[in-house]
Amino acid sequence: MSTPINRRIDIFFCLVGCATFVAAGALNIEYFQDYGRSEYRDYGLSKASLAIINGALFLIDSLLTWRGDY
Repeated sequence: MSTPINRRIDIFFCLVGCATFVAAGALNIEYFQDYGRSEYRDYGLSKASLAIINGALFLIDSLLTWRGDY
C-alpha cells in the first residue's frame, strides 16, 4: 500500500507481540518441564526458548522504533 505505519501503532504491535511470545514460551516451559527424558520434551523446551528469544527481539524492535533508529 506504500503508506508508512505510525510509530505508536508499530510500538504497540511490537509490545503485544513481545508479551504474547514470552507468555507462550513460559507456558510451554511449564507444560514440557514434567516430561521425562524424551525427544518430545526436548522439542517442547527448544520451542519455548525460541519463543522467549522472539519476544526479546520484539522488545528490542520496539525500543529501536521508540528511539527513532528504525
